Order: sequence, then C-alpha cells, then structure tokens
Amino acid sequence: MSVQSWQTTSSGMAVAVYQPASADCPGDDDPENPCESEDPPAYCDEAGSCFDADIQNEEHHDILKALESSGHLSAMWDRSADFGLESFNWIEQDPTTGDISSRPLEGDEGNTLPCAVLTYPDAAPENAIGYVHTHPKIGETRSCRVDPKNLSKGYIEFEYTESHVSQDDLDTVILHDLDFGIMLDSEAVSLYDSTEIRGAYPRCVF
Repeated sequence: MSVQSWQTTSSGMAVAVYQPASADCPGDDDPENPCESEDPPAYCDEAGSCFDADIQNEEHHDILKALESSGHLSAMWDRSADFGLESFNWIEQDPTTGDISSRPLEGDEGNTLPCAVLTYPDAAPENAIGYVHTHPKIGETRSCRVDPKNLSKGYIEFEYTESHVSQDDLDTVILHDLDFGIMLDSEAVSLYDSTEIRGAYPRCVF
C-alpha cells in the first residue's frame, strides 16, 4: 500500500530529468521504444508503451521512457506479481551524462513486504534522484502486517481498492533527499514530490 520511512528529515526540492545526447551534453542516444523492436514485449498489445502515452509533462514522460527502455518497469511489475511483494527501485542519474538508470532495493537498504516497503535512513545511492515502487493490483487481497515496522502485531487481510499515493510515499522522498517518487498500480502511474502528486496518468508498460 505504501512506502514507509523509519524517520524523516527536511529537504529542498530540485529538478533532474533524463538528458538525451547532444553536442553540448554527451551521453547515449535517446531511449528506444521496446514496442518498435522486432520482438515487442507482450504489454505492447495490453497496457501499451509509455512512449505512446498521453503524458503532457515532458520531464515525467522522459523519465518513464528511460525506465521503460531499460526494462525496469515491466520487471518490477512482474516481480511484484510473482512474489506477492511490493517492488522498489532507486532511480539514479549519471552526473556527467545525465543518463537515467535504476536498480532494485538491496538487503542492507531496506525490505519489501506484501503491502509496504521499509527503507533505512542513508540507504539511497549517491546519485539517486528518485525512486519507483509498485502497489498491489486493484481488487487484490494480500496478508499485510498491521504495523509494517512491528512483526509482533500480526497480520490482517487487506483488499487494495483504490489507486492512491500515501503520506508515507511522500515522506520517503524527504527521508532520502530525493527529487521525486513514482507509484505504479494496475490503474495508474503517479509522480510526486515531497508534498503532493505532480502527475497521474493511465498505466503503461505493466
């Protein structure tokens, strides 16, 4: 249901986006649309590509295209479905080229649970600018900890009934001094900073 933080700190906001190669900005070429490849993924005939989605905010669109091109968005959703856990990836930006990449949360950085993700203070990689995580599918029931940070309080059966970004999700941006977070569920893709949702779009890729 949410990303939960162990503590919070104050943070200023900044803007950091995918930067394609140019004469003034070295780096790789623009990300490629997997749905235009010779062997397109199955989601191209289902949810469709973020490249083709009606996302008016150029910064949001560039970030999602970079994550889709790398295969990370579809891999996160598949991992969540296969293991019944939320997925969490850090989003990093190369300070020299501006290229966007991401990687899964590692064991010494936190823990993914059926209905939450716990992240430790100071866990974010050096070049992290954001994070992306999954929520359960709409209508899916999972066995969730009553208190994600306290196993002794037991579990409840919880049905995920609506697409939403929680205060815990916003607090995670603050905790790790990030620029933004991204939430994926079976209805929407939401991008937000430490205070509010900045864009909500129909799902693509997953």
